[in-house]
Amino acid sequence: MWILCGIDLGPYDLDFSSLGNPLTAPQLQNKHWLAWNRAAVGMKWSPCQAVRSMHFAEEVVRGDRHDGQNVFGWTYVHWNLPGQDDYDPALPWISKAKALPDDVVQLAADLFTFVDDCRPTGSTSKEAWLAGRRTDSVINWLGCQDAPRKRRDTRTDPGAWARALIRAEGGAYALVSDDKWQKFKSQMFELNGMLVNAPESLPRKRLEQIRGFLNCVVQTCRPMIPCLNGLHMTIDGWRIGRDDEGWRLPPSADAAHVSADPSGKDEEVIPLLTPDLVSSVPRL
Repeated sequence: MWILCGIDLGPYDLDFSSLGNPLTAPQLQNKHWLAWNRAAVGMKWSPCQAVRSMHFAEEVVRGDRHDGQNVFGWTYVHWNLPGQDDYDPALPWISKAKALPDDVVQLAADLFTFVDDCRPTGSTSKEAWLAGRRTDSVINWLGCQDAPRKRRDTRTDPGAWARALIRAEGGAYALVSDDKWQKFKSQMFELNGMLVNAPESLPRKRLEQIRGFLNCVVQTCRPMIPCLNGLHMTIDGWRIGRDDEGWRLPPSADAAHVSADPSGKDEEVIPLLTPDLVSSVPRL
């Protein structure tokens, strides 16, 4: 049945020279049939395929915003910027809203995704439930598997998501769990010890591990970004085209510091030449 479950792309002006003839049956030689097939046994989808499919599914879930029966419908974009006479700090700066009588602002239901994870929102408990129901039902209809273990009731403390703890009590906050915060502090003590003992010979692999975990913390603790930049420049400060502080030089800088590649593109460093130890930069 496999040869009968494809689509004929013959009427379209496409280049099939690289595909060959997928099906060699005599009645199909004058057609360009392409059939769907599953991945090989043991193979998994790439992150690119998963994210791209989820973005497509998100568009289908949102549907037509002008449809009165669509829970994700909205009528206008509400601006709530600091300095306006009617500025409300409890509302986001820019949001989708529904037109209500008496100039009442009601935020429309929305959907947020992180890789392949969905989080619907709503202005009321019922609307949030309807948004979650539509999200799950449409994604299942599209053939994507739902994970009921991740589903929770509507609440102001929904728990961890996208590497942060969300709280909506007296305001909206993104927090880090106690375990991650303790781990972060221990890594900062470890990093400080390495800088005190041997600032000119830091283990590059360990710095990459600390930087990877620090990415989780800076999402909720923005003042840590300068420390993250210090790790970036320390880890890659040995590359060609960097100044003494680790900053990347522009193409017009001294020729002694830039890549010898005449095309002006970044140099390709052979993995075997990557140093095991790097020197700290002032930012770190």
